[in-house]
Amino acid sequence: MRFPSLVTGLIYFSLLAIQVCHAEKAPATEPREIDWTELMPPEELEKLESMPPVDHGGASPFEEGPVDPLAQEAANAVAQAMDPEWQAILSSTNVRPEFDGALIKIPGFVVPLEFNEENAATEFFLVPYMGACIHVPPPPPNQIIYVKPVEPLKMDRMWEPYWVVGTLRTELMENDIAQAAYTMAAQLVFLYEE
Repeated sequence: MRFPSLVTGLIYFSLLAIQVCHAEKAPATEPREIDWTELMPPEELEKLESMPPVDHGGASPFEEGPVDPLAQEAANAVAQAMDPEWQAILSSTNVRPEFDGALIKIPGFVVPLEFNEENAATEFFLVPYMGACIHVPPPPPNQIIYVKPVEPLKMDRMWEPYWVVGTLRTELMENDIAQAAYTMAAQLVFLYEE
């Protein structure tokens, strides 16, 4: 009579092993919250962080009046853009392949691309800072996500940050405004709150 108990035990442990294997491969139900810098390959992030600030020798970008921080930042960006290493980082489409197919949650600002008849955005770029692609040069393509939300986004609060949740893909998407190295089918888009 030991034989049936042994077979039952083996079947039980086999089913348990199969269940554990499937649990490890099951897709995540909770999105992983990520930071924009995580989308950059580590070697590019390291180069970016090690670049020295541009020294203008104390000169102001204006002949008269106080220094405008935004104008100074723009002048720094122009000077850095002349550096070939900096230029390579600013135009990089290199991605983190481990994020392809990942369910993520990321904060950012919306740059609308297409609208429906109710004037809600049906496609947009998600960018790490306000005004990117509109008032200042676009971020590197690996810092832009092309988003197609399930529900069109009303643009009554365009200048505020949003959380975007969805499945990230490492696909290039380009239009007249900018190039994105990532795309996302967004399940949720809602105002950012800490």
